[in-house]
Amino acid sequence: VQDDWCNYVMHQALAEGPMSNRMIPLLQNLPHAEYPQEMRFYYYIDLSKNPDHGFSLVYRTVYRYLENLTHNETKSGCDLSDSVCGGDAHKRVK
Repeated sequence: VQDDWCNYVMHQALAEGPMSNRMIPLLQNLPHAEYPQEMRFYYYIDLSKNPDHGFSLVYRTVYRYLENLTHNETKSGCDLSDSVCGGDAHKRVK
């Protein structure tokens, strides 16, 4: 993963965006903790073997992320629909 060519190809593919259909070389079965920092937000789910299970994983993951986001928003007292969060001095006047 630390190979210069692998790093170059990865940055090129990331610069072109996900719709470029370029391959990003990673080792198969590489633990997520060992992904390069730039790739840690990517996940791979194989939909060819069991599409229903794959889509269920995606749904549950997004749902859990949104639940955590709203839980953290409520916990911090910060409204994500506002562009500014923080102390009274930083709140917008309506």
